[in-house]
Amino acid sequence: MYPLFELAKIVDLDLLYRIPSKGPTPVDGTEQAMDVLASPEVKLFASSDVGERSLLAVLCTDGSLVVRYSTGAANPIVHRLDWSSAVTSKIVAMTFDPSGTWLLCAIENSYLFVLPVLCTMDSLVKVNQIWDVGDVSEVFTCKVAKAMPTSLVWWNTFSDVYIGIIGNRSGELVFIDLLKGKQVGIVRLSEQVQQMELVNNNEQSSVYLLITTSVGVQYKLLLERKYEASPRRTLAEKFTYFLRQSTSESILNASEVNVHFRPVRLKPCSGRITSEYAKSRYLLAGHNVKDGLFQIYDNMNMEAPLFMYRLPSNCQQVLLTDRVMHVVSDSQLLILSNQQSETSVTISSNKHFKEESIAQRFSLARMGRVLKIAKRSYPFYLHERQEEALLQQGLDDPSNAHRVVRELATKQLTFDEDIIKILREKCDRKANTIATDGAATCDTVAERLELSVL
Repeated sequence: MYPLFELAKIVDLDLLYRIPSKGPTPVDGTEQAMDVLASPEVKLFASSDVGERSLLAVLCTDGSLVVRYSTGAANPIVHRLDWSSAVTSKIVAMTFDPSGTWLLCAIENSYLFVLPVLCTMDSLVKVNQIWDVGDVSEVFTCKVAKAMPTSLVWWNTFSDVYIGIIGNRSGELVFIDLLKGKQVGIVRLSEQVQQMELVNNNEQSSVYLLITTSVGVQYKLLLERKYEASPRRTLAEKFTYFLRQSTSESILNASEVNVHFRPVRLKPCSGRITSEYAKSRYLLAGHNVKDGLFQIYDNMNMEAPLFMYRLPSNCQQVLLTDRVMHVVSDSQLLILSNQQSETSVTISSNKHFKEESIAQRFSLARMGRVLKIAKRSYPFYLHERQEEALLQQGLDDPSNAHRVVRELATKQLTFDEDIIKILREKCDRKANTIATDGAATCDTVAERLELSVL
């Protein structure tokens, strides 16, 4: 019986730092002089997942930026990017824009820079060149001394205004218009800001900012909401609404007396609140570590939970998906069944975690501290296209046959009898349309694939 999941390493800094850094040169494992530098540790990271395109940016303690880029069924690319060390060595917070094109970075003195990460990784991609696509762009210069940034969020408003939100040690939320390069708003809290994340509702009619402070207190802050029409309005009022239905009210232009755009402290009874996305819906989750309860809510009102799950009492991080949860607990990654973990506080027998809800577990003892669990979505045709691409490489060039086999073996793909049969049929069909040499290549690839299974 095959396991449901596999734990795979996608970026290895130890291996990466044995290869010389030459700007945005891909790590291809060719014969070059090796560096003797010790691999650094991870200082910061940011990720973007838009459609078939995935980006992971890792800022290391030596100031270098490592980026992993993957799109569709193509093989991932890993680069060590060499930009000005005066900028990268001072980065204290970073985040991607919603399109995954730009990496917004805040340095110690609250200056903001934009890095063209996507264009650097893929020179053929077409983007809106609002900033320099070949170098770092400074988008905000802080003229008044402020506390060091601790968190950074990129917010695209309904009217397509690019806003950077800086949270700092003084408890300030500073709103920056990234195109104009000026401050457009500020909100003050009584505690240091530790983490921020944007939360959308399922109707895409409002955007909130979920704020976590250094003392564990959490706030929700309404950033923007669209106007809503009332069915009881007169025809004239409805026509007036129709004329302005594309507009919205925002914290950027709200008056000071508007209480809707003020921070609201969340009740701690549900535990730490995080945003989740599962079953094609935006959700909120409250994790009570003491009781081991993981409660799912539909919106920011958090009136009554939609679902309740029982988790191990000492779990540190939780990621909710459609059918399973990924949980970090005691140097282990646990895969829990949602159905088996579901509980109710009204049933006394459900007060304890059920071991049978564990579908699979992985040891993380040798991997160091887990910073975050993130979800990456893959297209349903990914594996099929990868197989076709590898087979095509072997068919087009006979010298590639052995390399294709090695690459398949390196990826540790498991083939059963049915898959081998399908691969043979593909090779045979291709062989009927090419020359004799090509046919010999098809047989070689198929035989090597079968031997690799044994």
